[in-house]
Amino acid sequence: MRNIFKKKLKTIDDEINNKPIKKRNSFFEMVRDIPNLPSKSQIIDNAFNKSILTKPSIQDTAMDSVCFNNAYSMGNNHGVNSIAFDWFASDSFIGFGAMAIIAQNSLISKACNLPAKDAIRKGWKVSTVDNEKIDSLIFDEIKKLDNHKYKIKEKLINQSQFTKVFGIRVALFVVESTDPKYYENPFNIDGVKSGSYKGISQIDPQWCNPITTSGNVIDPASLDYYEPTYWQINGKKYHKSHFVITRGDEVADILKPTYQYAGISLTQKIYNRLYGAEKTANEIPMLVQSKRLNVFKMAGIADEMSDFNKFESKMQKWVQLRDNYGIRFADANDSIEQLETSLSDLDVNVMTQYQLVCSIANIPSYKLLNSPMKGFSSGDTEESSYHEELENIQDLTLTPLLDRHYQILIKSEIKPKYNIEFNAYIQWNELDAITEKERAEIDEIKSRTDINYT
Repeated sequence: MRNIFKKKLKTIDDEINNKPIKKRNSFFEMVRDIPNLPSKSQIIDNAFNKSILTKPSIQDTAMDSVCFNNAYSMGNNHGVNSIAFDWFASDSFIGFGAMAIIAQNSLISKACNLPAKDAIRKGWKVSTVDNEKIDSLIFDEIKKLDNHKYKIKEKLINQSQFTKVFGIRVALFVVESTDPKYYENPFNIDGVKSGSYKGISQIDPQWCNPITTSGNVIDPASLDYYEPTYWQINGKKYHKSHFVITRGDEVADILKPTYQYAGISLTQKIYNRLYGAEKTANEIPMLVQSKRLNVFKMAGIADEMSDFNKFESKMQKWVQLRDNYGIRFADANDSIEQLETSLSDLDVNVMTQYQLVCSIANIPSYKLLNSPMKGFSSGDTEESSYHEELENIQDLTLTPLLDRHYQILIKSEIKPKYNIEFNAYIQWNELDAITEKERAEIDEIKSRTDINYT
């Protein structure tokens, strides 16, 4: 698995002279014995992988073949620097298994689940779309079912967290039906009977096999182009309308088969940068221990080195006496120098790397790292930007799940018991909670305004 952390670069001289590529060590690379770097075609094959051995592939069509073949000319015919293109192309889909492993890192795990928890912390209100007057007991019943039977808060956190981990999250609404074709046919609310709704099952993408139809791959102008109509799970076929599927950042159509019709995960976007930050931080203790370099200038070093075992023995003795508690011996003609590496601003350098990680995650450093920012501005701007990110999570990830949940819950649980059916409306509570002092100031301003108008 370690090869997913290594980027492979070619230098211009290597390409011109056709020389073997030497491995380079840095904070952002792991040293491995790799016989040869991948060729350009191998890099493109990885970026646009459509092998059925690695992932489900769409049907071979004329349009698809043209798009796939054009991928090979991207770095040559459009003015793109081939070396830079190879580097970007190598940073493509890393696979769901790799994402699951990388997401175990404490910081990546926190970057995935912290926004989900913050997005639902203030809660939401359920009302009716048409502002119908409905007995408050019904909404109390819905709240009770959410908390105890359906565990809806846990489902919301799970949906958001693993959308970031994998770039896709598939939520299936489990309904018991006597119709064997219930899931294979498009979703129909009339197929939900009293007490048939059992909850939400969330499925990791490696267990979901997308099945495309001719309508999904032939006409690029189609609303369902490159959007699988069916998904196969454990050998069973499901129509897409029975799911709420949330995705990370969308990729171009040409890359969707490679990504198994998922989006770009936060895990894939962040792991290289976090690896660099972690390596930088881990270098600090070693740098502190080795920041002093002693140089012992003496005559006849070549003769001393001729008998290496004897020379090594002398060096070991000299090392034992070189600290502040020992004595250093030197010939009158010898000289000893001590070179010291400056450790100033190391904390700033390390924090800058982690702040870049926070930037990719769209989380302020004081939230993700529990530390104030260094080298960047901080304050209300970061808090406001973070709340915008949470609102996007609410609107794009959580609300679709709640809409379908309440649609089925009302049909299965509320209508049989109260003989009423309505369309639920989700209203999220404000993320900015005002303090008592701010509330008192607002009330004072309102009172002065009322006095002025009387």
